[in-house]
Amino acid sequence: MLGALKYDASPACDQTRINQWYMANPDAAARDFDQTIFASSACQVGLEDRLYRAQDGRLVNTRTGGEPVFFHFPAENRIASARILDMLPQPHRRLPPRPGEGYRFFRNVIETRLPYLLDRPAYPLEDIVAAVALRAMPVLVGISIGIALLAG
Repeated sequence: MLGALKYDASPACDQTRINQWYMANPDAAARDFDQTIFASSACQVGLEDRLYRAQDGRLVNTRTGGEPVFFHFPAENRIASARILDMLPQPHRRLPPRPGEGYRFFRNVIETRLPYLLDRPAYPLEDIVAAVALRAMPVLVGISIGIALLAG
């Protein structure tokens, strides 16, 4: 496909080049907002059972009704991919979670809730939630406990 589009994949990051190509050729491709062709578990960790359901052996996006033909599982989301595959009746091979993935899954569940509830794109809202909930809050709680102990 990329060859037919005269796509130059010389930089290391193909996604950057594809985005650049699309911005230069907006009429040559279509955006798949309803996920009728392609879906990804990225930026949706922990929301698998809310965003997808199985129907007649296929995944259905619960928000758009789209039935993606391709589903991309980023390598760092093995827990999320297992949750999606568990919805389908066909047997699928599952990769075991990597060390530390349980914590990353838990952290991503926290990050994805607010964008999901507000129905907003993941970025930059997930980064803001992560900065507040996972960085600032623990520091503030630690400072508060320290002040209370010193005052006590």
